[in-house]
Amino acid sequence: MIPDLPTEILAYVAKYLLPRDKLTCTHVCKAWSKPFQASLWSVLRMEDLDTLNTTYDLPIEENVYIKNGDLVRELDLATKTDMDDEQLLILQEYFPYLRDLKITTSYKNIFEYRRSVDWSLWQSLDALKLNISIPDFFEGNREFLYILSCLPCLRQLDISLNDQQGVMILELNDIETLHRNLPRLEVLSMKVILNHLASYDLMVIETCEPAIDLKSISVTLHGIDYRWLCYFSRKYPNLQTIELKTARHVTEIGVHEEQYLRELKRRFISCYNVFERLENIQIDTKDLGELHKIFWTLFGPSDIPSRSIKVGFNSKYSSLDVFDETMKMISTNYSATVESLSIAGKFGSSDQPPVLLGLDEYARLTQLDLKCSTAKFELDLILDCCIFLEKLRITESGVTFSEKASIHPPAHGLRLIEFNRLTLSTTVLRYISRRCTALRLMRIVWTVIYQEAPAVPYHMPIDMSHTHFEELRLHCVKFITMHPSTLSLPIRLISISPERFRGPTSLTDEGVIDFDHYDGNNDLQPTAIEDEDYANLSRTVWYHMYWDIGLLDGKYHTASILRDRQVAQVLYYLSSICLEDRYSSIINSKLSPSSSLRSNSLEAHTPLGYVDFRCGSIGKVYVDTNSAPEDDYWQTLR
Repeated sequence: MIPDLPTEILAYVAKYLLPRDKLTCTHVCKAWSKPFQASLWSVLRMEDLDTLNTTYDLPIEENVYIKNGDLVRELDLATKTDMDDEQLLILQEYFPYLRDLKITTSYKNIFEYRRSVDWSLWQSLDALKLNISIPDFFEGNREFLYILSCLPCLRQLDISLNDQQGVMILELNDIETLHRNLPRLEVLSMKVILNHLASYDLMVIETCEPAIDLKSISVTLHGIDYRWLCYFSRKYPNLQTIELKTARHVTEIGVHEEQYLRELKRRFISCYNVFERLENIQIDTKDLGELHKIFWTLFGPSDIPSRSIKVGFNSKYSSLDVFDETMKMISTNYSATVESLSIAGKFGSSDQPPVLLGLDEYARLTQLDLKCSTAKFELDLILDCCIFLEKLRITESGVTFSEKASIHPPAHGLRLIEFNRLTLSTTVLRYISRRCTALRLMRIVWTVIYQEAPAVPYHMPIDMSHTHFEELRLHCVKFITMHPSTLSLPIRLISISPERFRGPTSLTDEGVIDFDHYDGNNDLQPTAIEDEDYANLSRTVWYHMYWDIGLLDGKYHTASILRDRQVAQVLYYLSSICLEDRYSSIINSKLSPSSSLRSNSLEAHTPLGYVDFRCGSIGKVYVDTNSAPEDDYWQTLR
């Protein structure tokens, strides 16, 4: 069967194998087809280079790297891999057809490789990522540019060259040399200081030859003369993505602000066809917001067809006035084209939460990402303003809605929503279900869900009966009832009760349960019980969750799905025993928020009650009590 599998599936399986596992698979699966071997060796990650040293003296027929190295296309040398020039020569011999090379090393003389290594042998190299410490960045610049001259076919370059005092300083001439050496470069990412421009540099800006192939540039700035922005606008006419970040407080050098702005505007006006294809703009600052002010003042009035804008004010010293001014310029100049808007900010406690003015002006906005730690957003206001919104993520912010909004909420077409690192009320979830009837995917990450003054102390209902989920994801979520007698202890029993299941439920390290192919002997899922009181049990999943003390920063354990016998025990207890008189003795003797996992922990946790999560239907349910996907996972969801 294996030789008949698609190459894509084989590649997916192979990328999770360590080098030692690849060796075993190569030996065992000698009879398998060439496509599998290609998939098995396509991506190789090395934690250290000891394997190279031990295999180099082996006979060719026993050296798996010589036999299979020509199949390796992507090589990742892991963090802090010390490598000398002899080992780099071995890499060239073993892997002659590399397309993607990642090197992270603390070896201070890496640029001396050129004295014994011919980099031009890697003509197939398409992407190069370097994160290297060097003793002298000025000398390192020259060596680095020499290496690049040997790789004219390179299309992607990611450089983070750190010296002992800071990062590499690049002159304008260095950037020009870089592009002369790499005429096909399409993606450039740098962590550098762009040095102050001299008078002769300004003449170079006027006459520089455009790098027409470059589509994306990402620069983390430790210092900048903002006249570099004029250089970028001339040098990269076909740019589609620009990402500028400041690593610390950055100010212009030795020029008065008003005079500086006048010079920038004068030089910018002389530019023509500025960023005609720029679709993605990301500006993220850790200063008072100077970069925002300069960039949007220069590029705001231009006819840039931007579809995605990300603004970040990630400093506690961020100015609320600059933030408001920035948002006004963006809404004025880009509201007709922007489809994705991301806003992140950190503001002092004395500042009022930022108000999202002008949201109703974005006629094509379908994706909104909000991360403002001191803000409290009214969900009904966001939905009223963004009538075409399909994806919404709110992080580290308060979420509420007005009382009148809950009476007769108009339907909204929101399809995906995520809450990340915040505190959420069950009434907000009920409001979302009633209004966003098209909702198909909800992800809740590192969040506390609470209910104020429940009518029944041990019952925490979450009513999303109007929602038909394709996927429901709960990552490190805690449920808490604010009833005084419970002392706000977290509830550890959760039942998810859809009207019908349409797919599997999965738990980290617990496997997948497929409800469409039910097996009554499966101990991992609840089974139907003859008692009519439990008639709906076959479409309900019960989870028992464990964690240490702490609401958002504790060390989480695992979640388990209760067996039918355990579910029957829980339901019998909750339906037949009065809990009110038992709270004090339980809290004082048996249970604390940091109680460890014990054989009788289910019995100890049952008196605290359970969460009753109800929805229309579910395709997949994911419950993970240890980790959550990376932030970019949200961007890939459709």
